[in-house]
Amino acid sequence: MKKNLFLTVLLITGFLISYFLDDILFSFNPDWSMWLPESPLLWHITWLVIRLVPVAVVSFVILGKDTLNGLGMNARFPKAFLFALLSTAPLFLGFILFAEFSHETTFLKIFSNCISPGFYEELLVRSFLIGLLFRRFKWGFIPASLVGALFFGAWHIYQGNDWISSFFAFWVTALGSVWFGWLYIEWRYNVWFNVCLHTLMNLSWLMFNIEGGAAGNITANIFRTVTIVISIIVTLKMYSQKKGFIINKKTLWLNRTQQ
Repeated sequence: MKKNLFLTVLLITGFLISYFLDDILFSFNPDWSMWLPESPLLWHITWLVIRLVPVAVVSFVILGKDTLNGLGMNARFPKAFLFALLSTAPLFLGFILFAEFSHETTFLKIFSNCISPGFYEELLVRSFLIGLLFRRFKWGFIPASLVGALFFGAWHIYQGNDWISSFFAFWVTALGSVWFGWLYIEWRYNVWFNVCLHTLMNLSWLMFNIEGGAAGNITANIFRTVTIVISIIVTLKMYSQKKGFIINKKTLWLNRTQQ
């Protein structure tokens, strides 16, 4: 009992260090980023690796040799990418028809705005925080996902243009975190489906000029809703209906399963 409490505190501490690492380093040295590579792409890659150090260290302390499996990183990637592409197809098709293409899309922007946050946020929030709280420490899905949702929503407040759009950006992304958390768990802890889905959704927003920031406009949210519905149907057909729901009345508030 005491060991689990210690490891839970360690998990949350590791999450907070990674989450606030930029602020922590700035408090010690406002010019800390000058030590990163001058190349913009290498800068983002190095910063991504640095932010994941607390996650890697804490995960190894908790999971040991089972770290990759415990974080869902040894799951099948091709299958995850294929169904993430299927789920996000309505976004790209809809934006081609109803949105203006952005001519400022570069590989650096794709990496820094799509690939890096898609990988980092899914690993940190869904796989590391929500996943381990639910899977390893037997928190229920509701408390585990709500903790993740609060931090994830707060992360995206800056994407609003004013207080109203910031408010909606918070709630849209917070609810999105719960959805992503459900997908991660029901996909039998395959973090790559989340990473690919998140990255492709970000890419659709980057490739086209979408009003309203993360909250989006009416048109964008129609196609985003279609993507969400497809991802849920795919998940239900592929996993939940065949193997049973992991998230059910026995795991909503406390995870009483032996898995």
